[in-house]
Amino acid sequence: RTLQEIYLPPFESAAKDAQVGTAMCAYVKTNGVYSCESSHLLLDVLKKQVGFDGWVMSDWGATHSTADSANHGLDQEMPDDKFFGSALKQAVQKGEVSTEVLDEHVRRILVPMFRQALFDKEQTGDWMTNVRNAEHDAFSRKVAEDGTVLLKNENNILPLTGGASIAVIGMAGSAKLMWEGGGSSGVEPPYVVSPLDGIRKRAGDGVSVAYADGSDLTQAASVAKQAKIAVIFASAGEGEGDDRKNLVLPGNQDRLIATIAAANPNTIVVLDTGGAVLMPWLEHVRGVIEAWYPGQEDGNAIAAVLYGDINPAAKLPVTFPRSESAVPTASPRQWPGLNGVSRYDERLNVGYRWYDATSTPPLFPFGYGLSYTTFRLSHFNVSPRQWSAQSEEKIQVAVDVTNTGKRDGAEVVQVYVNQPAKNGEPPRQLRAFSKVSLKPGETKNLVLPLDQRSFSIYDTAAHRWVSPPGTYRVMVGTSSRDLPLQAAIAVGPSR
Repeated sequence: RTLQEIYLPPFESAAKDAQVGTAMCAYVKTNGVYSCESSHLLLDVLKKQVGFDGWVMSDWGATHSTADSANHGLDQEMPDDKFFGSALKQAVQKGEVSTEVLDEHVRRILVPMFRQALFDKEQTGDWMTNVRNAEHDAFSRKVAEDGTVLLKNENNILPLTGGASIAVIGMAGSAKLMWEGGGSSGVEPPYVVSPLDGIRKRAGDGVSVAYADGSDLTQAASVAKQAKIAVIFASAGEGEGDDRKNLVLPGNQDRLIATIAAANPNTIVVLDTGGAVLMPWLEHVRGVIEAWYPGQEDGNAIAAVLYGDINPAAKLPVTFPRSESAVPTASPRQWPGLNGVSRYDERLNVGYRWYDATSTPPLFPFGYGLSYTTFRLSHFNVSPRQWSAQSEEKIQVAVDVTNTGKRDGAEVVQVYVNQPAKNGEPPRQLRAFSKVSLKPGETKNLVLPLDQRSFSIYDTAAHRWVSPPGTYRVMVGTSSRDLPLQAAIAVGPSR
């Protein structure tokens, strides 16, 4: 049930809605079977149930067998031919793998390639071709700006006003940028704009922008004390193939932030991290921004956010916890596991669902994010209020969104569904969302449709989705913990 309801839907959407051509099987074993030779995952679920018609390749080095992998859904071994080279040829010759299975692998690889016209177009480039252009650079900046989340803005310290002197503190501010994670996602950009350079450029001539890398706490505090505003850039590196040991900012960064906050009451923290971190200093700083890994336009993007050239509108895709013990996977048997086995004991209560199910207060909830303007939700309506699981009709959730502030901005309206207790579901789950941009005083009406899956659970005995009859609640707001608009729906019995 957890596989079907929590982990499979993103792959199902990628296959059905995006029509992806390839999927990758992982290193791990699931229920004791390697992912790249699991007939249940690759054949029964991915290819048959989901209807994925592309090919499955192994993660680099995740293949562990020849006949078992070939017969159970793996189409291509990567990055070498240890199991699918001469060994596969011998397996076919011995009858351990049929020619029909081999043909199926070939067909699954070729059809998506033809679908993408790889054989119809002359390939004029090579691996070293520079495909960068001005539009790409502008898009890189827009992605960084649009993805930045404003977490705290005490007394509206942000956006910054022109002329105020600034102290940029921290390695990630200039000396050691954290603009991307490590592993196969790594790229060699044509340039990377540091936050220090971006802020200096945006502040303009005549505005003092000093810098300290933070390695000397006394010197950094002195630099911060002389400025009107202190902006600390703190970072945590993450990469492929490694788990974080904890949620603490590495090195002396927590101490650095506390020191700077004591020296300058107008301290703002910008986080360049791949995920949630603990914030023991949160009450002592006036602003917090999560910039993630912003890419090559790092400095320009964060300067635009700090000065209000763009209004932050992103929302957290994860929950930020108050402590390392207050997380869904706090038990050692869950993470890092015992004797090489990790148990998914949280079952359906993954992420924000666990915080709701256990009434655990988060530091910042899933879906949370502030703005430089304000919004009001009104004229909420859900139709129809009585619905049958056999109906082809979708539930329509309508709401007006008004920008009640003085700046252009965007809000993300989120729709959650609460199911009857007898269904055994988490208290509420995100089922739809939409981002709307508004000028001051402007109102727009949003209509978000909810399909049958939004009111369903996976019946493991019947191996299908069902919608048990009962009273369901549709909940609308701007984060998983801010859902002021609610309406009940009566779901009729399934046949």
